[in-house]
Amino acid sequence: STADDVVRPKRSQLMHAVAQLQRYTRVKLRDKTGMAVLAAQPPLLALVMWIVFPKPTTALMFMVALSCLWFGMSASVRELITDRVIWLRERRVGVGVIPYLFSKVVVLGVLSTLQCVAFTSLLFWVLGMGDYGYELLHLAGVCTLTGLIGMSLGLLVSAYWTSSEAAVGTLPLLLIPQITFSSIMVSVRSMGDLAQICSWFTVQRYAFDAVIKCGDELAYFKYGQWQRQRVRGFLYELGLKGSAKADDLGLSLDYLSLILVGFTLVFLAITAVLVWFRGRRG
Repeated sequence: STADDVVRPKRSQLMHAVAQLQRYTRVKLRDKTGMAVLAAQPPLLALVMWIVFPKPTTALMFMVALSCLWFGMSASVRELITDRVIWLRERRVGVGVIPYLFSKVVVLGVLSTLQCVAFTSLLFWVLGMGDYGYELLHLAGVCTLTGLIGMSLGLLVSAYWTSSEAAVGTLPLLLIPQITFSSIMVSVRSMGDLAQICSWFTVQRYAFDAVIKCGDELAYFKYGQWQRQRVRGFLYELGLKGSAKADDLGLSLDYLSLILVGFTLVFLAITAVLVWFRGRRG
């Protein structure tokens, strides 16, 4: 019947999605070395941050956001290249783009989330960030969103290139602008017009801004001792809020979180289009 004809393709795609998810999960779990590296990254990077930054500073918060972006990108940048031959073969027997990408997003998203939560939890504990008004739930949430953006951007790169070398070589080309236009090197207010426009399309700018706004105070070293300042002052110095008014915080944390979600969805949509084109060409 007509109803059965409509339900059957949906059921088939659901079955494909479950099968793809099971297969990809087994592949990742069998990669003991790769999983060990992913597990080691959060504590090792947290140790480095603790050695360099004994207090939560703007530089630390920038590195927290950048590290979470890196977690997602590094874990996903090869994933659509390494099994492309298998995907093209499965595409010929009816496996759709959505089930295929669904498996990647779920597994890599879980791994990236675990890394970001572990990383931020360790830093929150060793640096006593609760004393500076930070809430672990908010901080871990923002960092997880940043990691998911990195994952989606890594998948986009992986969908575009045909070789792992080219994909990995693209990472510096993506990360360096994230540093340059984020406001940590030059205040957004001091940038030229073109640089300011570029900053509005820079993921790290919003992630950095959001991470700072998860707390009330940050530390800075002056006159031979550590001092504290409300985050409002740092936001103004970075150009992330428009005026020196105490009640002005620029973009709200909720709005920044929506922007981060938007980046993720846009990158995944572009990835889906690229994978679809490769499937047709294949």
